[in-house]
Amino acid sequence: MNLDSSTVMIIGAARSGISSALFLKDRCKLVYLADTKPYEALEKDGFGISKIKDISNIKTIFGCQPEEDIIKCCDLFILSPGIPPEAYPVKTAKKYGKKIMSEIELANCFFKGRIVAITGTNGKTTTTTLTGNLLKNAGFESYTVGNIGDAFINCVQNASENSVAALEISSFQLSMCEKMKPKVAVITNITPDHLDRHKTFENYVSAKAEIFKNMTSDDTLILNMDDKVVSSLADRANCNIKYFTLTDNPLADAYFKNNSIIINLDKSYKLIDKDQLKLIGMHNVANVMCAALAALIMGADIDSVRRSLESFDPVEHRVEFVAEKNGVVYINDSKGTNPDASMTAINAIERPIILIIGGYDKKSSFDEIFELIIKKVKHIVILGATKDKIVSTAIKHGYVNYTVVDDYEQAVNVCAQKAEKGDCVLLSPASASWDMFDSYETRGRVFKELVKKL
Repeated sequence: MNLDSSTVMIIGAARSGISSALFLKDRCKLVYLADTKPYEALEKDGFGISKIKDISNIKTIFGCQPEEDIIKCCDLFILSPGIPPEAYPVKTAKKYGKKIMSEIELANCFFKGRIVAITGTNGKTTTTTLTGNLLKNAGFESYTVGNIGDAFINCVQNASENSVAALEISSFQLSMCEKMKPKVAVITNITPDHLDRHKTFENYVSAKAEIFKNMTSDDTLILNMDDKVVSSLADRANCNIKYFTLTDNPLADAYFKNNSIIINLDKSYKLIDKDQLKLIGMHNVANVMCAALAALIMGADIDSVRRSLESFDPVEHRVEFVAEKNGVVYINDSKGTNPDASMTAINAIERPIILIIGGYDKKSSFDEIFELIIKKVKHIVILGATKDKIVSTAIKHGYVNYTVVDDYEQAVNVCAQKAEKGDCVLLSPASASWDMFDSYETRGRVFKELVKKL
């Protein structure tokens, strides 16, 4: 990809936008970095905006929209993950027929190694982190990147032909990837999510299916046999298919039998017992199956995979133990950004639960999660942009054990007052973070700091 004479505009000056600007500064004529936030707010976000201040061929447009004349002069547009398609610069770029891609696609154009790409509604972060860990411990030159936190573009400079990128990729990013061809791809599960962006569930599924559109018979797609939507995608794929299931089904390539994960690739053998894992919940057994299959297919040895699984700690913000105070356990599941993810967290916990719920509205329904809340949750503390929708859903289902608060300090204090010895206070908002925080990571860290102060 030759950009020597190009003018590129990067829309969004957070983690991936800043990384893209730094990568492109020596590879194109001029870079514009645009964000509607002012510089002071971007600096406060902590993604390193100060790194681009004195670079001569990076021009910044902060605190406003870029002018149409500037957009017309740009050859290529790089979108950060959170930028919606209806954003002014995106719509204007499309009007003039400009090329638009994600930071993931930009990195893919320069990356020399192989890609293990992981998508799905839930489980992506744990599966990606675990896959990168298994590959690294097996001796691979491995990078864990993408929607997980570290931008894919950051590893491109140092990567070799022997590199493997464990890449978490969202539906937004997939919809802007034309050429990516993973060696191995994983779809963990698909349930309704991001309907504010995709409008219909069918559109959302189609975006996820983009992960394997360029894959061929030399590549392998790992699918969830227990998810009818995911397993049905096999008919659209032109590559090798491997399946995992949480049932005792020896027709799958990874399955669960007698409390153990069984691998069934070239031969059948027990990989590990569920009780040997530090990760809790059956959803994490599924994540382990995905990661183990991916690593083994890439060539990792069995003994290395087994040792790595035994020592792997839970991912931050995903059913993460924070503290025990006065006999009450506090769990951070800020990564629970949709009802299905939060239901998984609730089901993983065996104690009575006080639940913190609410956040940015992604147009999800809360009916199904309330069927579970009625059975397993003593009290819910509601806040954020979805609070009115959650309250109305609670009333609809006859659930009266709730408190509405304005901020996280109030939420944690109410939980501490309501919880009794033996209970669990669970932050799993079933909503995105963007109404109150710049990311679910920030939301989770605020929760943990507040818990520590109790």
